[in-house]
Amino acid sequence: MGIDEVSNEPRVGELTSDFPAEQAGMMKGDLILSINGQEVRTWQDMTAIIHAKMEEEITLTWLRDGTTHTATLTTKRAKIPVGGDIEEVGLIGIGPTTERRAATVGESVRAGFYSVYYWSMLMVNTIRMIVTGEESMKSLGGPIMIGKLAGDKAREGAGSLLTMMAFLSINLAILNLLPIPVLDGGHLLFILIEGIIRRPLPQKAKLVIMQAGMAFILLLIAFIFYNDIVRLM
Repeated sequence: MGIDEVSNEPRVGELTSDFPAEQAGMMKGDLILSINGQEVRTWQDMTAIIHAKMEEEITLTWLRDGTTHTATLTTKRAKIPVGGDIEEVGLIGIGPTTERRAATVGESVRAGFYSVYYWSMLMVNTIRMIVTGEESMKSLGGPIMIGKLAGDKAREGAGSLLTMMAFLSINLAILNLLPIPVLDGGHLLFILIEGIIRRPLPQKAKLVIMQAGMAFILLLIAFIFYNDIVRLM
């Protein structure tokens, strides 16, 4: 389908619903000129200013059809993926303009490998943050959330839907390797322990551990379903 190249021009390419930019009347195609009176020339410069201001008022000036508009917005505090990690930043709900170009087979393969690496690192960091308490368990989603996202992505087009399917496949692969009994990662942990002690673990001990793992998975599934229902309501 080609490769999307992101423009560094501070021009609005996407708007997120119910975010400050949309509420202030900004539209796709608007060219942002300044923030708090400070001129911005690139998308990178603009996002650096906005990201540094969480839940703070900023004054934006933008150009549309030769007319200058100004509005004061209050940024939202949110966590977003940045370079394979997750960072808390200020957002107003805009995205850059992109242009899709044709890609060779080699470029496509490299882009595919990079995407798998990027989403894998993001998933690993998300799990780490949940375990350490930096991220809330409420951010977890399950089948109901996946169904809603699938519908949204299907309306955006085949490319968006296929990308989401690939992302889910990567997530499931990594989750399956966690050292939790009943998952493949749990079986690998058993093999590792038996390799270290040089004898099989007692069947009774294995059974008890597997039952505990299954109980944990069932509780997690129930919690995720609850999260999904609360999120919809």
